[in-house]
Amino acid sequence: MKFSHIYNAALVLPSSILKHSSLTLKDSKIAAINKPAPKDAALINARGLYLAPGFIDTHIHGSPDDIISHETRYGTTASVIAVSCGRPVPKISEYPNILGVRLEGPYINPVMAGAQDKRFIRQSFHSGIGITEIRSDPGMRIDWFHSRNAQGDLAVKMMTLAPELPGAERLIRLCKQKGVISSIGHSDASYAEAKRSFKIGVRHATHLFNAMSGPRHGTAGAGFAALFDKRVTVEVIADLKHVRPGLLRLVFTVKDPDNIILVTDSVRAPSSGHKTGSRITMMDAVKNVVTHCGLSLPSAVRMASTNPARLFGVAGRKGSIAPGKDADLVLFDKNFNVEFVIIGGRIVYQKRGLRKRCAE
Repeated sequence: MKFSHIYNAALVLPSSILKHSSLTLKDSKIAAINKPAPKDAALINARGLYLAPGFIDTHIHGSPDDIISHETRYGTTASVIAVSCGRPVPKISEYPNILGVRLEGPYINPVMAGAQDKRFIRQSFHSGIGITEIRSDPGMRIDWFHSRNAQGDLAVKMMTLAPELPGAERLIRLCKQKGVISSIGHSDASYAEAKRSFKIGVRHATHLFNAMSGPRHGTAGAGFAALFDKRVTVEVIADLKHVRPGLLRLVFTVKDPDNIILVTDSVRAPSSGHKTGSRITMMDAVKNVVTHCGLSLPSAVRMASTNPARLFGVAGRKGSIAPGKDADLVLFDKNFNVEFVIIGGRIVYQKRGLRKRCAE
């Protein structure tokens, strides 16, 4: 049994910051908040810096190894890997903190393809073919009902689709039946079409206001339908380019904060690090919405940790600082520079010179 005790920390909780606090870790779990250090515990002086739950990036492209090697140093401790049309689905069964995969298509609107390869887009879901189409479609390259993650759960957690396509209603109902989150995205749906999809079962919006219909010809479009619907969570790429600060502020003003999720939609590859999507990390996203959009730090962290954990069904063990939850943590300063990252109670990244500073 191994104990660690982090003291003199500013704990970032869902709605507040608890200064001059301590956190006790027992093996891979959080054991206690503001309790005396156990005998023989390894002591870490946080020097008054922020200690937050690790970030969960639920929209990032790349292999598990590339994502983990690059993103961990910026506070990301868990991910959901996005798979573009026609791309192979990575094996994730050996990666406990890869929570699953999400499919972008292939049932999306080519008018809103964005960076998706149009060769693999399917413009209808044929009701007569049934589930075998999803299992054998070359644009999917995955069997929903056999691929598993490290916890033994089905690997596919979400599908981005365009609800205006023929057969989309049946696909949405099928996703709901199998426990897969339907997400509106890469869609040219009207406001009415989007609202109808929410009634059927769509519960999320992929990269809000990107590759998605907006206001035109007197209608609000799919983006605003998702923004104003209380049943729908929305994810935003908070690089201040995909969604400009003024529009981001509108999102944060209108939408329930518990229904907003920060994502990077970045592509991690060993050759270049970035290809398409944004060029930010989750720490960048948190920093941007705090410094440019006026969000409080607890709200920003909630959108980067707690909310994605809830959406993907792991809030019982991840996404916030509480006894019994996984010891996935990030320590950072007021300028959002990461000092160390802990996953499962083990320091997996630390800034140079940290040991000396923590011992002072």
